[in-house]
Amino acid sequence: MTASGLSAEEEAELAFLVQYDATLSSVADWLRETLEDELRGPYLRAVRAEVNLDGLQKHAEQFMGRKVTGVHFFGGGHFNIIFLITFGDGTDILARLRIPVLEFLPFRNPFSVVPNVAASLESEIATYRFLERETTIPVPHVHGDFTNPDIAGMPFMLIERARGIVIPDLAECPPQYLQAIAAQLARFENELCKVSFPAVGCLTDDATVGPLVEELSLPTIPADHGPFATSRDFVFAYIDDLQGQLDRVHEWHQRRELFDPEEVLDPQYASKWLSLLRKALEALPAEVDKSDRFRLAHQDPQASNMFVASATDPTITAVFDWQAARTLPTWDTRFGFHINKIWWPKDAEAAVRDSYDSEREPTLPGPFPWLPLLKVLDKNPLYYCGRAALERFMAEWELPEQLEELFVEWKGLITAQ
Repeated sequence: MTASGLSAEEEAELAFLVQYDATLSSVADWLRETLEDELRGPYLRAVRAEVNLDGLQKHAEQFMGRKVTGVHFFGGGHFNIIFLITFGDGTDILARLRIPVLEFLPFRNPFSVVPNVAASLESEIATYRFLERETTIPVPHVHGDFTNPDIAGMPFMLIERARGIVIPDLAECPPQYLQAIAAQLARFENELCKVSFPAVGCLTDDATVGPLVEELSLPTIPADHGPFATSRDFVFAYIDDLQGQLDRVHEWHQRRELFDPEEVLDPQYASKWLSLLRKALEALPAEVDKSDRFRLAHQDPQASNMFVASATDPTITAVFDWQAARTLPTWDTRFGFHINKIWWPKDAEAAVRDSYDSEREPTLPGPFPWLPLLKVLDKNPLYYCGRAALERFMAEWELPEQLEELFVEWKGLITAQ
C-alpha cells in the first residue's frame, strides 16, 4: 500500500488515465476518492476481483475487430463497475459491467427480491438506443451487449467513452454555470415529455414498453410488474401488492420488526384502509384515465451521472446511467430531469430554479392528484408507518371537490374505532 492507502497498481492505473487523456483527470480524482472511501473502496475491490479481465479483453477484441492494448479500471458504483479498453489504433471504449449486488453486500435485507440482472441490462441498453435514435439528449453509443455472465464474470455492455469531464464541485461553480446546467435539464425533460408511450413500464429491445424491471436502486415496485395502461392500474398494483403482503401475516410481522417503526399499526385496520381506498379509486370517472400521458424518465439524474464540456463550459456532453429508466406518467415527478435531484449550493438555489422554470414547458397536472398517494404507497407504509401517519395523509390529501364524496367511506376510518 502507498501512503494514500491505495495499492501501487491502483496508483499506476490512476496515473495512466491522466497520461492517456488529460481530460480524464476528473475521472481519476473521483476514482481516487472512491477507492479511499472506507465502504466503497473495499466493495469495488471485491467486485473487481471477480471480473474475468482476460475474458473481457478477448471478447472486446473479437467483437470490435481491433487489437486490445490494455484493460484499465475506470470507475464504478453500487451497481456497475467500469473498465477502459484501449486499442492499438488509438481508439477506446468502455466496458460497463452490471454487478450482481446481493452477492457482494456485507448485509442483506432477508426480504430483498433478487433482481434479474440480465433483464435490467437489456432494458438499459434499449433505453440508450431509443434516446440516441429519437432524441437530441447526448448519450454514449452502445456497441454491443452481452448478458452471458460466463464471458467476464457478470453481464456487460461495450459503450462509447463520452467526452468531457465530471461536473465540477457545484459549490465552487459560478452562478451562471449552475443556471446553464439547470436550463439544459429542463430542455431534456421537455423533450422526453414530448415522446408519448402507451403505458408504464420499461423499454424492451424494439422500444416497446414491457414490464417494470426490479432494481435494488429503487423503492419497492409492485409484484405485478405491468406494463400498466393507466395511472389507475399503476396505483392499483401498489395497493394490491400491499394487500397481499398483509395477507401473509407472519411475514408482515417479521418485516415490521425489521424496520422497527415507532408507531403502531393494526393489520386489520391497514387492510381496511387499502380496500376502501381501492373501492374509491375504482369509482373514479373514466375521464381520469383519458388524460394519462407517459414519458421516459431517468431514475438518477444526479451530477455524477453527467459530463460537461469543461470547467468553464457547462454544456452537458453526456448523460449516462440509464439503469432502471422507465416510462411513467408525466405527473410523476419522483423521477426525471428535475433540479431537486441535485444538491445545489444553498445561495444558488433560487436562481437555479428560476433558470429551470424559465425553460421548462408546463405539463397539465391531470384531473386527479395521484402523486401524493403514490409517494405514500411507494414507501411501503405498512412497515414504516402507523395508523396516525396514514390518517394524517387522509386528512391532508387534497381531492377535487367534485370527487370527495367517493372517498367519504375511506376517510371515515379517521374517526372509526
